[in-house]
Amino acid sequence: MARSESDLKRKQQDVISEQSLTDKVSRVMFKTLSQEQISIEHIASDLALSKRSLQRKLTAEALTSFIRLFCL
Repeated sequence: MARSESDLKRKQQDVISEQSLTDKVSRVMFKTLSQEQISIEHIASDLALSKRSLQRKLTAEALTSFIRLFCL
């Protein structure tokens, strides 16, 4: 049975939403690299976040990853 286009798009969105914020930022940076200079404002806008929210979330994610290293 073939999946409909909307099912495939939904699955793609599910996979994207499972990525860490760091992965999403990397994806935006890579996509933007050849087009223009990369700025935190551009990345935040592309992810529908404010600059400060992006900074806070990346800091929290990095701290969580750092703590996990010592809990293994």
